[in-house]
Amino acid sequence: MNKETINWGIISTGRIAREMTDALKLVKDAQLIAVSSRDVERAAAFSREYDLMDFYGDYKEMLQDEAIDLVYVATPHPFHYENTLACLNAGKAVLCEKPMAMDKKQAAKMIKTARKKKVFFMEALWTNFLPSFITLQEKLTEMGDIRYLNADFAFPAPHDPNGRLLNKELGGGALLDIGIYVIFAAYKLMGMPETIKAQGYIGKTGVDEQTSIIFKYKNGGMANLFCSLQVNSKTNLSVYTPNGMVELGHRFHMPALPYYYQDIQKPKKMSVKI
Repeated sequence: MNKETINWGIISTGRIAREMTDALKLVKDAQLIAVSSRDVERAAAFSREYDLMDFYGDYKEMLQDEAIDLVYVATPHPFHYENTLACLNAGKAVLCEKPMAMDKKQAAKMIKTARKKKVFFMEALWTNFLPSFITLQEKLTEMGDIRYLNADFAFPAPHDPNGRLLNKELGGGALLDIGIYVIFAAYKLMGMPETIKAQGYIGKTGVDEQTSIIFKYKNGGMANLFCSLQVNSKTNLSVYTPNGMVELGHRFHMPALPYYYQDIQKPKKMSVKI
């Protein structure tokens, strides 16, 4: 795709869709031109609010719009598979909200379809592109093998059985909603583990309310990962090597200031390249 401006369509009108719409306003070569929702009135209201060219009550109808280059899928977790496949089969590039699928089988089919259609497809995990996370990666390349990684992400969710976070039918649970961030950090910085051990607490609604995971690597490195919808945590990412450690502080999945520790008592703030 070689265009001065990329025309976007968006599926859904919820909170994530609104945040993405606001973010696209900051991108010089991006223009959101259409929105679709199962409720055409909501799509119309969204279109008026953001001054979009078109709105649709059926996302499959929106995919027939030849002006759209790329679609952001912002629907609840269980709909990502169906929505993404429809986009890919229509020849539309896709940026899909995390988690991109409900299981390995779905994810494999989505990737296979994108490759077959030769269409761009990516999971929308912004942490990978944050200057703070990139700076952390750069520092770690100077410090030798990672021996230990610790990452947590937790907050107390409202105990609403019908709410998205605790509703099994809506893909609820700590692992799919926030555990993806701690797992991403380990995969990105340490690669695929040799063994995985996990334990979780399944609540009354049938979803995991807490999950703890240990990754073990061939070189002896280990990662300790935790996610929860029951308690608050610092949401920190700490990475240890024989030559020191690097830490992304509170809410590491968002823009944060990295700290480098060679002497554990004397942390050094690191400048972030933007």
